[in-house]
Parts: sequence; structure tokens; C-alpha cells
Amino acid sequence: MSTIQEIKLAAEHLSARERLELSEWLAASHEVQRLRLQTLRADIAVGIAQANRGDLGEGDAVFRRLKQGR
Repeated sequence: MSTIQEIKLAAEHLSARERLELSEWLAASHEVQRLRLQTLRADIAVGIAQANRGDLGEGDAVFRRLKQGR
């Protein structure tokens, strides 16, 4: 079992308030913010490349993910 799986299992035993605190702590992490921004930039680059090719079939899905911040 990986460390991530162990953390997820442990988090299942936390109260909702504790899970929220954990989530907020992770979201405030500069490393997590940097990775989210990196992922967003990669998604935007994919969308631009698709648009440049005229392939806009997944445009709605990309915009939904952008609005959700993923």
C-alpha cells in the first residue's frame, strides 16, 4: 500500500471538520498551488493546440475544468 493510500484511509476516519482543515491546509501549500497552476497551463496549452488544429470537440470539457480550477 502506498503512502497516499494510507493517508486517504486515515483521512476517512477524520471528522468532516478535520477533513476540511486538512483540505484547506493542502490547498494553501505553495507546492500544491504551483502544481495546480502547472496543470492549468498544460490544459490551456492542449486547448490552444486543439483550437489551432480546428479540433474543438472537447472545448466544453476544457472550459468546465478551467471553471472548476482543475
